[in-house]
Amino acid sequence: MAYVATGAAGLALGDQGEDMDAINRFMMNTPFKTSAAEKLHNDWLRWYDALSWYDRNYSTNTYDAARNRRNAFLAANATTAAEQQAADTVKRTGLTTEEMFGKTKRITSKGEFPETDDSFLNQLPTWAKWGIGITVVGGLAYLLNVRGLTQALLARKKH
Repeated sequence: MAYVATGAAGLALGDQGEDMDAINRFMMNTPFKTSAAEKLHNDWLRWYDALSWYDRNYSTNTYDAARNRRNAFLAANATTAAEQQAADTVKRTGLTTEEMFGKTKRITSKGEFPETDDSFLNQLPTWAKWGIGITVVGGLAYLLNVRGLTQALLARKKH
């Protein structure tokens, strides 16, 4: 297993994709015993299939969401009080990837991983977003102007 940290602290080398693949294999290969677990299994399939390469390999938020979905599936799949307690214990006290790499455990008091929006554009500072927007609008205006000049020149040649 490897770990990738993204966000304000930058990017640490690792392979989050392997961890995501492991969670996917678990979700796809664990038989569901309850209708609630079946629903979470089917939701997982749709959700995981729609993830981008960036989401699977670098998005901390997606990784946290995957772990929360796996933990919810474990709880929903429990058919006895002992299984339910075991799922809750794993969620609250289980070793996390962060801890394996000497980092702080990042879970809420309920044992859930915090989910935030860490998409690429949301990590950019505001000035960079404005710069991208201005560049796109300027490029479109330039292309429209060039097309207009070309059409004007062609119209002149016809006369």
